[in-house]
Amino acid sequence: MSNSTECDITNYDEVTYGKTYFKIYINSSTFSGKFYTVMNLLCICYYVIPLIWMVKYKDWHVFKQRNFILTFVGGIANLISTLSNSLTQIFLMPCMLEYYSATVATFIMQLCYVFRAFRLIFLYKLNIFKVSELSENKFVKSIKNGNIIEPNKYYKSIYTMVNKRLIGIVMPILIIIVTIISVVVHILVNINGNRKNGMICGITLTNINGKINGALYAEIQNKKNMNENLQNSFYIMDTMFRIPEFITLFFILSCIIITIIFTVTDIKDDQKFGIKFDCFSTAIVNIIISSIYFIFKKYRIEILRCHDNRIWTPSQLYIRTKGGILLFIFSGIYIQLTSVVIPLIKCIQSKQIMEKYENEPTNTIEYFYKVLNTPSMVEQLKTIAIRLFSVENVLFWENYCTLHKITSRVKSRYEHHNHKSKALGAFLLDSSTNSESSITMEEESYDPNYPLLEELIPYYKSFYYTFIDIDGPAAVNLNNSTITDIRECFAKYPVIGIFDEAKDEIVDSMFFSLFPILLQQNKKELGEIFIDGDK
Repeated sequence: MSNSTECDITNYDEVTYGKTYFKIYINSSTFSGKFYTVMNLLCICYYVIPLIWMVKYKDWHVFKQRNFILTFVGGIANLISTLSNSLTQIFLMPCMLEYYSATVATFIMQLCYVFRAFRLIFLYKLNIFKVSELSENKFVKSIKNGNIIEPNKYYKSIYTMVNKRLIGIVMPILIIIVTIISVVVHILVNINGNRKNGMICGITLTNINGKINGALYAEIQNKKNMNENLQNSFYIMDTMFRIPEFITLFFILSCIIITIIFTVTDIKDDQKFGIKFDCFSTAIVNIIISSIYFIFKKYRIEILRCHDNRIWTPSQLYIRTKGGILLFIFSGIYIQLTSVVIPLIKCIQSKQIMEKYENEPTNTIEYFYKVLNTPSMVEQLKTIAIRLFSVENVLFWENYCTLHKITSRVKSRYEHHNHKSKALGAFLLDSSTNSESSITMEEESYDPNYPLLEELIPYYKSFYYTFIDIDGPAAVNLNNSTITDIRECFAKYPVIGIFDEAKDEIVDSMFFSLFPILLQQNKKELGEIFIDGDK
């Protein structure tokens, strides 16, 4: 050894390479092997159990907010990608499995995360737009000026893009493209390899860690101590595994963009460790880990020429993390934590809270109507709904109540004075200066079968095209039968209770999705509302 800090390997073979200097392949009978065996078993449980368990809560708002399909598919891809890395520490693995896990599975995991993050950004902005465009005052003012709120095609296209096109079209196309590229490169590598070295990357069990890092050894030794066939094999392998590196570079760029957007915008979480924390923190973690990997990649020769047996030196960190590749295991574990495990825990906690307060007076639909008739509580519901991307439900309720007040006053003045136009003008003036009045649905004069007066038709049409029509700017999620009944009622005999069935569906939806969160956050204040309401 000419220099005590230099690598000194003069008699190289693949087995020695794997078991001594680089110390990457570990026999399961050693202490390290047993440690990695236990860690892999725990890792499998950590991934598989939550993924199966979350199916039970697929319709809960926590996973709907994140998009269940993206979360579940990303979780499975994350499991494959992580295990394919961690199992190489104790098992000989097929090179082909490692290759497609590193390319296709890892790409799917990264793509699911990126789409979830941008989906959050777009839908949050869309919900803010809905609030600004469809508030009570704007709804009344728009119709007062003779305008019917028209569907906003731009924002509607955003909703369609993030919920259908990105997930249903763009994502499969990108996955297919990456898969085809990976397959083509794999075939070409093996065709070239068969001419000189036999199968380069097939289904034969092999020490994949030694193969991946073999080209590095050749660089360190200046190609003097490696036979030509083995050398060619290692260089071809190293070239083939450049594909996931290019994919990771694009992933880092996406994470940087996501981080900047979350930093400069006012996107908020509905609760602690919510979806913003999920997307923002995951982007930071992946940027750090990927950066360390590429630093290792760039300076690997310098790092390993200064070999040191102390654990936390750069050379030992490089060796023990398989050139930084094992760091992506921690990235995968973190993504699983924020996107699956924490949301699952939140679902379980929410269910326990619902069961705890199941028999309490505050956890009834009757009490929820009291909450809906309290403007301050409605504003809090709206804040929650914005972050859950369902603010159209609260806006539906607010404008339904506005419609109800308009109908009640016009109907009353029409019957007593029979002077419709004057009554309507007086009401509009009154409502524009009394927008803070409390909402009530307990008027004794309300008759849902009362014919729809001509003066009210513009209001009802505007409400229909805003909230009921599927192309409306704030279309709510209703049963098809309910929408059909509303259309038929408009065509045959419109009455003032035409939207009542839709109202019942939306209130039920908010009761099961928004109210548990409001109940959890404002238990004391909600209890005071209940007491005051009984006085």
